[in-house]
Amino acid sequence: MGDFLLTTRQAAELLGIHASSVKRWCNADLLACEQTEGGHRRIRLHELLRFARTENHPCILFDFAPDEAAVWEGIEAARRGEGFGRLVGLLYGWLELSERERPERLLLFLLEMGFAPEQVFDELLGPVMHRVGASWADGVLTVGDEHRMTQALRDALLMAYISRRARRAPGQTTNEAAGTAIVGCAPGDDHEMGALMARFLLGERGWKVIYLGANVPVEDFVIQQVRHEASLIAIAMTPPHGPAEALAHVRTLARLYEPSHPCRLVLGGRLLGGLSPELPETPFPEVRAFDSMLAFSDWLDQLVHVSIPPKALACALSDLPLLLPRTCAAGL
Repeated sequence: MGDFLLTTRQAAELLGIHASSVKRWCNADLLACEQTEGGHRRIRLHELLRFARTENHPCILFDFAPDEAAVWEGIEAARRGEGFGRLVGLLYGWLELSERERPERLLLFLLEMGFAPEQVFDELLGPVMHRVGASWADGVLTVGDEHRMTQALRDALLMAYISRRARRAPGQTTNEAAGTAIVGCAPGDDHEMGALMARFLLGERGWKVIYLGANVPVEDFVIQQVRHEASLIAIAMTPPHGPAEALAHVRTLARLYEPSHPCRLVLGGRLLGGLSPELPETPFPEVRAFDSMLAFSDWLDQLVHVSIPPKALACALSDLPLLLPRTCAAGL
């Protein structure tokens, strides 16, 4: 186990208490600590875990045993701006071992620690999904392995979505000012992770989301948008579906466009980063292309602070860099 030094604030964070309690235990020699030259207390991670177990005190890291130190090291690296590489490897390893609880707990823990959902999606879940797909393409994983690992990650995202939604006060799950969103996957796309991530980000901002799932015909997005007076349609696309397919969807949606239900259209995907200049003229007030959940998130936040003339907003959003390459087997 790594022998990391913690501040009293970090120790308190892991135990779910106030830092003053940690200082009191240190002063009473109940919790072993060291002091810096400046007189600040530092607690070794293994000592904190030993104390918590001895005193039967809850500690969030116990959920990740025997990888407590690895989880903490990965989180601290991400906090320092060193990326999520350590956590990507850890999460992939858990999925290989058919772990289900630890992936769910890690995702919730990161969100509770204050990491933005879009950052977790772009820098952790996306790379893990890409690694799963690459491992299948290289023959390291079977189709069953790929499906099993993808499903476990999908379940973790769903659990995080449900947990965050359940914590909101009654009446605060939706915000009428935000609008209604139709979310689903593009025709022929069976991988739902991108659409589920889009739903998560929308839900965090109070949007009412009508979720259509995988492999939705383009015309059905328009039908549902009109039926529900939706202000957003989010269509997820997975590689190798790229610019050609995206432009085809834009042209189809343009033909189906109803002036009585005006909407903006946004496309996104790992392969669509440079698509915006190539988008054709359409009846939509705005057509955009994104290549990350962060870009989509920033765009959504701008919509909250500006007046949007159209009655409805249509957004075709992909799973961005977050899905398996479509060289993988069909999705779940």
